[in-house]
Amino acid sequence: MSKKFGSRSVASVVLAASLVISGSVALTVPAQAATGKQGAACTKAGAKLTSGKNTYTCGVNPTTTSKKLVWVSADCTLSQTAYTGAYSDYTGYLKTAANVITQLTSTLASYQNALTVAQAAQAAADTKVYKIGKDPVTKLEITAVGTTAAIAAIQAKIASDQASLAVAKDAASKTAWTNAISSRTSTLNTINRQITSIASRITSDQTQITTFTAQLANAQSSQALLAGQLKDAVTSAKSTRTLACKAGL
Repeated sequence: MSKKFGSRSVASVVLAASLVISGSVALTVPAQAATGKQGAACTKAGAKLTSGKNTYTCGVNPTTTSKKLVWVSADCTLSQTAYTGAYSDYTGYLKTAANVITQLTSTLASYQNALTVAQAAQAAADTKVYKIGKDPVTKLEITAVGTTAAIAAIQAKIASDQASLAVAKDAASKTAWTNAISSRTSTLNTINRQITSIASRITSDQTQITTFTAQLANAQSSQALLAGQLKDAVTSAKSTRTLACKAGL
């Protein structure tokens, strides 16, 4: 009797053990399957989980505003890295492009200002009153307004002085006329140099303005194109990330 009871007891223990084991297996598999989904809650940041062919890391899903720890797939992590890189490239380029435009605009403005100054100098020269000399009869100062009139008047005076020099008899008179011619020639050369310098500055500034205006327009056009391409890359990377980080994957 005791032997039979013992046998049945052993059998019962074995059966109970089998049920416990099978029951624990049945409970464990669904639990693992549940955690092996993207978006399922986890507790330890950085923890790893492999479910089938998928690998997950415990962290924050980058597509949500929630700071809760959930399982995030490797594809989601990679897509986040790609998105972050694309966004960094885009914003970095915008800053660089803005600096280029600022520099070009500043340079263009400096030449425009220089042109204004040169043109003002030219206008001043055109209205300046130049002293040509004194009238030999009235002893009044002879003047001319503007460089064109001044040059013509000085040239006429030089021609008159040369004629006087040609008929001068004594050495003193010859020396006086020679000095007068030299002085007027020096004045004439000074005016011509000023005119040439101002004209050269105006031409140079206008050339630079044309050059930098074109460079600015080209920069703005090419920057808009490249910025658009980089922005499209960000949009594409964001869409890929949204799909890769979708809960339940």
